[in-house]
Amino acid sequence: MPFLAANGLTLDMVSLRQRERVTRGELVRAFDNTLLDGRDAGRREWEGDTRPLTSAEAAAYVAALAGDVPLTGDALVSPATVNVTVRDRSFERVKNGFEVVLSLTFQEV
Repeated sequence: MPFLAANGLTLDMVSLRQRERVTRGELVRAFDNTLLDGRDAGRREWEGDTRPLTSAEAAAYVAALAGDVPLTGDALVSPATVNVTVRDRSFERVKNGFEVVLSLTFQEV
């Protein structure tokens, strides 16, 4: 299970995968045929799912991950400041009701 920590909160992730680096801009050639790099630095992006959480835990996760947050963990090469998006909330039936699984996207800022 990948270990991640954001804003002092340990995230219990069942799965975590890094997507391709996202870059904006393009490579172009000048009139003298020199290469001009108009791209900005590549940004890392990860997607993952949490373990099943109670409603209170899910609400705490969402509140703690609002805005730009520092992210550390063994799944990262280096710490990063990321913007977290909740892609999906799915519900799993358990003995006492339902638990929430959050699908998260972490995008480096």
